[in-house]
Amino acid sequence: MKLKTLMMALALFGTAAPQIASAQSAPAQAASAGDLAERRALARQLMAILNFRQMMSAVFDNIKMPALSGSSPEAQADSEQLMASMKVAFVAVAPDMEAVAVDVYSDIFTVQELKDAVTFYSSPSGRAVMTKLPLMAQKMMPMMPRFMPKWVDAMEADYCKHRKCEDFHHAMFAKMREAYAGMK
Repeated sequence: MKLKTLMMALALFGTAAPQIASAQSAPAQAASAGDLAERRALARQLMAILNFRQMMSAVFDNIKMPALSGSSPEAQADSEQLMASMKVAFVAVAPDMEAVAVDVYSDIFTVQELKDAVTFYSSPSGRAVMTKLPLMAQKMMPMMPRFMPKWVDAMEADYCKHRKCEDFHHAMFAKMREAYAGMK
């Protein structure tokens, strides 16, 4: 039963994660086939500079599933294996995700914007940003639990504003609060 709750919380967290690209983003102006080819080449170059696959893989290194209070060693092992399996699955789809990222960057950014990004991330400052982002994430992660109760409260309030909340829903949010309280 606890694994079911863990899976439900994971699914809910995944759907609540911020979207990288929004529908309001203005795509690059329609241009010639040559322009698109140049944008795609620049986007591929940017993915290589950013080390896209490694950067995305590192996300899983910093995610820890919260243990539900009173969870058994077996439930904790299930949680750890779930995260390990998610990382393995990510490695399997990483090439496809990178190809989609190239398409999205090519669609949204102009040639000049992509050139500027390549120039910046190739510079000492750009490389420093990329090197320090994991450290920033590592320093931020311990601070996140203090925000989680407010986040869950806001999520529950909004969800129940749009859907009829039954005891099941309130119990789900309570389990999330309990899980995040265990992270402190």
